[in-house]
Amino acid sequence: MDKSANVKLDEASQSIHTNDIRQREHLNREEEAGAELRLGDFQHVHTLSISEARLITDAIFQARKRMGKKHMETEALIKMQEYMDTYARFKSKPILDELENLMNLHPELESFEKSQLSKFNPFGFDGETAS
Repeated sequence: MDKSANVKLDEASQSIHTNDIRQREHLNREEEAGAELRLGDFQHVHTLSISEARLITDAIFQARKRMGKKHMETEALIKMQEYMDTYARFKSKPILDELENLMNLHPELESFEKSQLSKFNPFGFDGETAS
């Protein structure tokens, strides 16, 4: 490759890199879960807590098992299940329904805020969780 081709390739690479940085900076300004909640395209979109996601995935796996269908146990799926089993604070539907009713008493909270609040353990730091 001649020197002029290398220079053009370097310029193109630098241009792509600069555009990538500008895009990330733009996204960072649009999305922020700080004092002012800015979620960009995800503003006003329903979100799930870890407990809700665990309940849904467990229900899907059980339904597939009853139908005789197997799911592929990939490394990513196993890690996701381990994560949800570890961090899901509420493990039963009645408890999650009760929590949702409590959260709905506060319409000023966004769905994202409610799902984030639901991951806190109301019983302290001793490792106990509601079941």
